[in-house]
Amino acid sequence: MNNIAVIGTGYVGLVTGTCLSEFGFDVTCIDNDEKKIEKLKQGEIPIFEQGLASMVKENYQNGRLHFVSEYKEAIQNAEVIFIAVGTPPKEDGSADLNYVLDVVQCIAKYMNEYKIIVNKSTVPVGTAKRVRQLLKEELRKAGKIAILILFLIRSSCGKDRRYLILCTRIES
Repeated sequence: MNNIAVIGTGYVGLVTGTCLSEFGFDVTCIDNDEKKIEKLKQGEIPIFEQGLASMVKENYQNGRLHFVSEYKEAIQNAEVIFIAVGTPPKEDGSADLNYVLDVVQCIAKYMNEYKIIVNKSTVPVGTAKRVRQLLKEELRKAGKIAILILFLIRSSCGKDRRYLILCTRIES
């Protein structure tokens, strides 16, 4: 397992992708915001996490961390795909899962072989079943199969990155 895709470059996605690349994995961070991707390529980090900027710069320059806005190639090349998109609150206070579900459909569209899909987005209880069902529906037509792992861990880029990678290896 060397190729990882992280969909979403907010706090969770950028920290996850950067920490994984720090351990030698080839990580492609995907975001549909092309301006954000260009800024990341230029070393402009939209969040603060101690040590993150230098880690992004080093891993990007060393070719272990990539930033793209196109999903197809990154999904097809990845062995593991992390979903790390926002789940903003709706007016009633419940989580808006539209971004998560859109990403699942995108993964299903471009999935070309066995993948491990890890959900790092903050979601309510029952979302894993909903995601699994959507994947089944989208993939059944092509006879594809996916294994869904619900990944629940909080991490700090500087302090907990070893724990993050150990959990990733155990789950996969």
